[in-house]
Amino acid sequence: MTNRIVISAVLSLPLFAVACGSKDSTPQPSMCYSANLVANEANNYQFSSTITLPPVTVKSMTNLQFQWGDVTHDFLKHQLNAASDLNLISTMMFLIPLSEVEKKLNDDSLVQGDLYTSVPASWPAPGGTTGGMTSAMLYDFQLNGTPLTTDEYNHYFDPASFPASSYSYVLAAATGTELGKGYRMLQSFNLDPASSNTTVKLTDDSTKMTFSVNLHSLTITGVPAGTAGLSIDWTDMVTRMAKNAVGTTFKDAYITSAVVGHYKETPAELETKFLDLDRIAMEYYRADIDAPPFNFTTLKEEKTGADFPGINDQGTWLVGLICGNCRNPAPWYMTILKPCTM
Repeated sequence: MTNRIVISAVLSLPLFAVACGSKDSTPQPSMCYSANLVANEANNYQFSSTITLPPVTVKSMTNLQFQWGDVTHDFLKHQLNAASDLNLISTMMFLIPLSEVEKKLNDDSLVQGDLYTSVPASWPAPGGTTGGMTSAMLYDFQLNGTPLTTDEYNHYFDPASFPASSYSYVLAAATGTELGKGYRMLQSFNLDPASSNTTVKLTDDSTKMTFSVNLHSLTITGVPAGTAGLSIDWTDMVTRMAKNAVGTTFKDAYITSAVVGHYKETPAELETKFLDLDRIAMEYYRADIDAPPFNFTTLKEEKTGADFPGINDQGTWLVGLICGNCRNPAPWYMTILKPCTM
């Protein structure tokens, strides 16, 4: 279930690009651009990941209990409080086996059509709260706000009708109350009429994610220093159906936000801290995106609300393009920004 993306530094670059110097003893490839950037595979980082969902086996056709009180960290290893941070619990029944769910989750290619029902059964009911509770019974879940009968639930959870070779089940805990978003932990489960276990428990090990990041091989994007009015356009990558960093193609209207982070760490050091980029930055700017190109002047620092001032030659600057509706948390595009003069 490993998705590996190799980004070639010999792909075509804009015609106005010229060499930009570096102070490093082993200089990373770097090109100077104007303030108007065009996203390109050569400037993108490399990312690979493996997401697995080790299943537990529970009794079929019974009122299962779902527990999430033991969760202290999400699958990105970020700390959470199960009673206050996990606001929506869902049971998802997929029309594909677990191995394919894992692959599609990793590749960010899961679609609504992979679900047996268009929306998963969830708890609490729409508009309600967990009230700090960290467990719930299956028969109390609702489907799009509609209660189901015991017979209906027993039908959905019958392995004779829905064998594991073709179907799979996943329990999901999310922050926020919008279905399909904010997932913090997932636990898959198998159904067996001979099992005596009636509990599906979420733990910190329910979802396993390993990853590899390469920021040190990309071609650095050189830009004018101290210039807030930078812009970046990825239309060409959409048109060419170019690969993004998670291995799928760039698609129109999928990029929903941009981030710019300023770090004291080197690119090599940031590779090991990749999942915490929003937490370790000295400055972290974010803005929503409607359509390309994106103008950096709309960026605001998350803690202070300050405007983006442009970059300097201190530390490491990263810009990332985020797919807000994607399951894989990795940015589709990320590159290093460095001051240079045309």
